[in-house]
Amino acid sequence: MNQKTTQVNNLNIAYLDNEISAEITLIFIHGNSLSSQTFENQFEDSRLNEYRLLALDLPGHGNSDRSPNYSFPFLVETVVQFSNLLNLKNIILVGHSLGGHIAIEAFENIKNSLALIIFGTPPLSSSLKVNEAFLPNEKIGLFYKADLTNSEMEQMKEVVVFHTENTNVIIKSIAKSDPNFRTQLAISVGNDDLKDELQILKNTVKPILILHGEKDPLINYSYLKNLEIPTLWNRRIHTIEGAGHSIQIEKSKKFSKLVVMFVNQLNQ
Repeated sequence: MNQKTTQVNNLNIAYLDNEISAEITLIFIHGNSLSSQTFENQFEDSRLNEYRLLALDLPGHGNSDRSPNYSFPFLVETVVQFSNLLNLKNIILVGHSLGGHIAIEAFENIKNSLALIIFGTPPLSSSLKVNEAFLPNEKIGLFYKADLTNSEMEQMKEVVVFHTENTNVIIKSIAKSDPNFRTQLAISVGNDDLKDELQILKNTVKPILILHGEKDPLINYSYLKNLEIPTLWNRRIHTIEGAGHSIQIEKSKKFSKLVVMFVNQLNQ
């Protein structure tokens, strides 16, 4: 994979690119305070490298520029413009956690979007519904706090990954992220800047794959399983045993297997 940069809204947006010539492109979108590096396992998986793979750093994350604006609509627009600028075809957005919420709102506005994959992401009808969609967790406030101590970054990591041999990528990503991102995101969510994600998913004709980590400490599975989404793949939420919030890290082989199965069915 190669590190590249493109200009979006006068910001340098960094991204990883496997530079494979393929009919289908997967665009990975990371979560709050994380980075494209959390998808390294996918770039190293030969099964997924049958497709063009891209993973961007959102503004204020990874190697992308920091921005004075981190509202939720701005993040969505960044992903839409990033995807459209590269003139890609047959795009599948793959969103993790916050990246999944961004992907839901972005994918219908992306030229040549084909399908959607989300995980660690309970679709919301309103940001006021968070208490139904998320489990109580005393550490959740850290994701909306500006300056973090080393101890607090460790606590965030424990929420993001249930178990993994290498958690350095999580800590490094959190440490590199713009502290202002978290506080501005909190304001945007508090202002109910999110669109009705459930309505978006109910109205789409495009296939949707939703994955859920069995041990995810943040997401309420009872909420997920009761959602009515007409184009949901196999008409169910796919639960990954032994995984927490970051399936792509904790159970990367199972993650890749399901993604490949989903994409292959799109071609039938």
